[in-house]
Amino acid sequence: MNPFALSGLLTGITSFAMGVFVYFKNPKNKVNRLWSLFTFSVAIWGFGAFKIGITKQPDQALIWWKVAHIGVILIPVLFIHFINTFLARKEKWLVLSVYVLGAFFLIANFTGILIKNVRLTFDSFYYDGRPPTLLYTIFT
Repeated sequence: MNPFALSGLLTGITSFAMGVFVYFKNPKNKVNRLWSLFTFSVAIWGFGAFKIGITKQPDQALIWWKVAHIGVILIPVLFIHFINTFLARKEKWLVLSVYVLGAFFLIANFTGILIKNVRLTFDSFYYDGRPPTLLYTIFT
């Protein structure tokens, strides 16, 4: 297992555990539920990175990059929603806007216009393609 895979595994385990812990401390609290969803999206990214790091086939690595990007796309969306709720802000337009953008990028993630290829990096794992697509540059 390479360091990239190990870091993904540790990120996935710790984020998932934190999300479960926070959720069960007070499952009726919206802030707790949103923080748990946020940490679960980080866990998706982490577990996806783990699978990317141990995959030896480029076509499988591309699939796992797309799975990992489910978490990557949801991280800022859920973080903004969490912060808005935590601070008791009433900016529903902002939350709605980031969810619409997130939905757009989630759809794009599986069409091949966000990530279209992978390349072997450091002779150890397949990194998402270079050059990045125009949409990936906009997403970043």
